[in-house]
This record gives sequence, C-alpha cells and structure tokens, in this order.
Amino acid sequence: MGHVGVGVVTGLHAEAALVGKHAGPLDWKPEIACLGPGAAAAREAAKSLVDRRVSGLVSFGFAGGIDENIEAGTIVLASEIRSGRQGSLPTNDQWRRALYKTICDDVSVIEAPLAAVDEIVAKTSEKTRLRYKTGAVAIDMESLAVGETALAAGVPFIAIRAISDPALQTLPIMAADAVDHNGKLKPWRIFWSLIRQPGQLGELRRLAANTRAATNSLDMVCRKTLPDFYLPKARGNTIRQLREAGDLHS
Repeated sequence: MGHVGVGVVTGLHAEAALVGKHAGPLDWKPEIACLGPGAAAAREAAKSLVDRRVSGLVSFGFAGGIDENIEAGTIVLASEIRSGRQGSLPTNDQWRRALYKTICDDVSVIEAPLAAVDEIVAKTSEKTRLRYKTGAVAIDMESLAVGETALAAGVPFIAIRAISDPALQTLPIMAADAVDHNGKLKPWRIFWSLIRQPGQLGELRRLAANTRAATNSLDMVCRKTLPDFYLPKARGNTIRQLREAGDLHS
C-alpha cells in the first residue's frame, strides 16, 4: 500500500480550503472531509476518513475563545476535549508536542483544553459561564466527535483551532445563520440580516477582523506543517519514501 496521509475534518468549507490551498503542490496530500458544522457532520466526516485508512485525524479550524487572556488569532493545540456529558478525551501528546515545537516561533500558540458545545455561543456571559464550568480556554462543535471516532478506530488525534471570536466579543445575531448546513458561507444571509438590524455592523466588522487573524494563523500552520501536520509516524514514512525515491539525501 502507498503512503496514507492524515485525515482532516473541518466544519466550514473556508477551513477546508486553507488546507487544500497548501496541499495542492504536494506529492502526498492529507485527506480532507467537510460535511458541515456540528458533531453529527464531523462524526460522519471522520468515519469516512477512517474508511480511507488515514494515519491520524485532525480537527482543524476556528474556535470561540472563553478565556479573556487569549487573543484572536491564537492557535490552540487542544491537550484534551472536555464534555459535560462524557468527561474528557485526550489528544495525542507526541503529535501535539511535535507540532507545537514546529510552529511556536512563528505564531501565538498554546496547549490547553477545548470544550465541546452543541451550538454557537454568542454572548460573553455564556462564554464566561463555560470558562468556569469547564476550565477550558476555547470551544468548538466538532473536535469531540472527531476525537471519539479516532479513539474508536485506534488512530492518533489532535485538534488545531484558531480563536476567531475572543471571550469578550459578542457575536452578531447573523452569525448563527451565516453558514448553511453544508458549511458554506451565505453572504446574502448576512446582507439581509444587516438590512433588518443594521446595529450589528460594528460587531460584524470586529468579527471579520478577528477571523482574518485566525485565518492567517491557520494559514501559517498549513504552510509549516503539511502534508501531515508533523504526525511523527507519518513524517518518518514521508522522509523514508523520499529517500527511497532519491529525492532526499541523508
């Protein structure tokens, strides 16, 4: 069997496009699956990647901040995914630490817990409540499902998330409806929401600026670490195959 890359699960097509953009020129590419936001879609996407015999699973994309000390654009390498229902699910220490060492000089990055949520959390008061309840620094809707699928399949798992709305930012009302069930942005929904409630414009501008910061950080991670996000076993296989092909010298 040839080289099997890592599998990357995203909730948004914009997140998947970041990985795809940098994977394009590579001989060995990660397998990317985006079936939309939320746990159910992420679980289905992760299972499809496991069926392709990927080397590991990555939950990749944006996250909401719930720790006031963490700024937009900070990369959170989840040490574990915390859930009120099921306790916590750890990520792969060796893989996470290898990735951290590779990117820590180029981007703001921390290793800390993520918490799983079922829906977008818009209000700062709710973010504060989740911070004290879970002890996590950020939240997302997909990582727990991806991690559970990885655990069941016996493959390593990490979550790479960038803060796109910090703890002290209230999301505009339109945020919940700006993306469809497939994970695609719908600009017309934003337009009509602004027509109905123009007071959202200030928060929309702030969200756009913070999302750009998060996008830039994720972009850097892809540039530095693809095709395998520094999964140690996969990295070793890639180097060995390059040497066998005569493209890399000892």
